[in-house]
Amino acid sequence: MEIEIFTLCDYAADNGGKLTVVGTFDNITTPSLPVVQQLGIAIRLRFAAKQAGNHKIELKITDPAKVSIANMNGNINVPSPAEPMTYTSINMALNLGLEIKTKGVYKIELHLDDEFQSGLSFLVR
Repeated sequence: MEIEIFTLCDYAADNGGKLTVVGTFDNITTPSLPVVQQLGIAIRLRFAAKQAGNHKIELKITDPAKVSIANMNGNINVPSPAEPMTYTSINMALNLGLEIKTKGVYKIELHLDDEFQSGLSFLVR
């Protein structure tokens, strides 16, 4: 599996296999806390033919104190690639209202089949 896109953004959408990503960022400036921050997470994964099948996926979001503030998990079924392709791409677009209570660095981790794949961080000032 390869990660083609894994980014934090203002808005994400999957439009019939085309991933729309608007306004990627890694800093949030807010005059007061707590605040509910609207944010998107755009993910595009590429699977080789031999990786077709069911996979467990999980996103973990932690605050600056490393306390979990969101945990999303589920399963994705990766179909075999259509001929003559040698891979299958899967898009995921999540749009959340995340409650931000403190300033500092927040982290987002992507896990596939219980293994860490990649991480993002964003700074709240």
